[in-house]
Amino acid sequence: TDEAVLGLQDAELQSLRSRGLNVYACAEAAQRRNIPLSDLAAFAGLSIVSDLMAGTDRFLSFN
Repeated sequence: TDEAVLGLQDAELQSLRSRGLNVYACAEAAQRRNIPLSDLAAFAGLSIVSDLMAGTDRFLSFN
């Protein structure tokens, strides 16, 4: 669901970034919800995220 972009500012999620977590978010979902692109995540389209998922050994998704 696109609603996950609403949680990008979650302190617990952001604390994981300091431990090496890479956070990706849907740029279109953010735009539709007037969430500005920022350093809270790497914003990308579905094709980029699909390529990332295909090329990794482990991918976790949070909703």
